Amino acid sequence: MFYIKETYEANSSEEALVIGLFEKEGFGTAVNETGPQLYEQLTGLKKKGRISAKHGACTTLFPFAGLPAEVVYIIGLGKLEEYTPTACQEAVATAVKKARVNKLKGVAFLAESFCSPSVTLERAAYLVGEAIALSAYERIDYKAKTNEIDIYLEAITLVTADPALQKEMEQGFRIGEGVNLARRIGSVPGNLLTLEEVVEEARRIAEQYQYEYDVLKRPELEKLALGAMVAVAGEDNEAVMLTLSYQGNPASAEAVALIGGGLVDGFAGERAGAAAVLAAMEMIGTVRPAANILAVLPLAERRMDRPAIRQGAVIRTLNENTIEITGEGAEEGLLLADGITYAKQLGATALIDVAFFGGTIRSFVGEVMTGAITNHPASLERVQAAAEHVGETIWRLPNDTRYRQLLAASDLADLTYPCLQAESIANGLFLAEFAGSTPWVHLDIGGTALQSCPTPLQPKGATGAIARTLAYSLIGN
Repeated sequence: MFYIKETYEANSSEEALVIGLFEKEGFGTAVNETGPQLYEQLTGLKKKGRISAKHGACTTLFPFAGLPAEVVYIIGLGKLEEYTPTACQEAVATAVKKARVNKLKGVAFLAESFCSPSVTLERAAYLVGEAIALSAYERIDYKAKTNEIDIYLEAITLVTADPALQKEMEQGFRIGEGVNLARRIGSVPGNLLTLEEVVEEARRIAEQYQYEYDVLKRPELEKLALGAMVAVAGEDNEAVMLTLSYQGNPASAEAVALIGGGLVDGFAGERAGAAAVLAAMEMIGTVRPAANILAVLPLAERRMDRPAIRQGAVIRTLNENTIEITGEGAEEGLLLADGITYAKQLGATALIDVAFFGGTIRSFVGEVMTGAITNHPASLERVQAAAEHVGETIWRLPNDTRYRQLLAASDLADLTYPCLQAESIANGLFLAEFAGSTPWVHLDIGGTALQSCPTPLQPKGATGAIARTLAYSLIGN
């Protein structure tokens, strides 16, 4: 699917040639090397105002003399000083979507035209591959379909002199496909997604990448005293604890646990944490870093017409803390509480949990940022650096003892949960009680897990938020 060509010659088979153009900048030497006549024609059209370089613009031009392309797309990259990796990917996505509308099967990107001082040629190749995967994803729907045959791109060519860049494109594509896995899991309606299907997806990943794999079902959960998980499932529903273990550095005793759980048959966001962790493990498997990584996924079913946990109940967790349930919406926090303790029992020396806490964080940061709390600033700084690298943003919430007092208000139990004051902060600090002194980062994707407005890279719905951040915090940049 991915190819490298040193020049776009007369015998090239791709129907479209894609060229990036910055505002107030001319067409570079790469265009001139592709063909002096092409360079002159494009320069003349730009001077006449027939080509726009504004970010997101796409100017469609038809055959030039001596050029094999059926169509040339000039993609506006905006101002050079404002160009980012995300802007690069959005430009690629614009071209891909245009090619698909025109039912083209092969597209060639003039690599150097998408580079800048902040986006190297190597980085641009990676971003092209990732953007191809992200922009190709389509949200699942259950509407009646037409008989029209979909046309998908079969060949993506990077026009550049460096053949090593094919590997970068392919790596980017695999990472993008990992995000799409999280999107798919998050997009299936709750009544159509079963716990067994998520278990099978985890097993598939474990077998493909040779991870150690384990699943604990209800009898084992009860025997091991994972009381919070059992309470979430109630008497009539199933709960499972999934674990995947990757040993990339057997000589080290260090191991990072990624914990993401949720309600499989609930609202889409309620399984976004598990989806992000599974997707991160898919990405990690393609890179195989020299690190020990454990994925822990506490999952449960829930019948909407029969709440498993009633207000006033007192629950005993795996770490033997007791919790008085004082309201609705406690399920994901309880699953993660046992998940964090179980990860520590399995030998995790650092913890990152991912949660969708009802969207309360959305009132602070909307759909733009993921909230975070930590007991170990250096760990959060590493996660934030990874987020910046992949184009995601994390906003740090306070870890303050005065908020912790809100969780200790019960006369009956060690903890009160959920807390109706400062909910986003209190939810994170509730989990801090189970992390203890182990370095820990909590990521709240209540705002970023679902997108209400589509973008060139992201359709409306599940986003696969933070999956790439998790992976890159462990595999490096």
